[in-house]
Amino acid sequence: MSTFDEGWQPTATAIKILHISEATLWRRKKEGYFKPKTHYYQTGPYKGAHYFWNVAACRDTLGRTTAPVEVK
Repeated sequence: MSTFDEGWQPTATAIKILHISEATLWRRKKEGYFKPKTHYYQTGPYKGAHYFWNVAACRDTLGRTTAPVEVK
């Protein structure tokens, strides 16, 4: 991918570049890995707002996460 592709991208494009599912993207956001204005922004405060993702920042954060440890 070029540097241009690593900028702010809509959700559909970001998941393709990051090679993750949309469910994983939203799950990581909910878990607190992605922060507003650093990793994503939304076009408005309403439920149907569009999200744009900073692909480079998301890739960096995903690269630093570790797999969950199974508790026995």
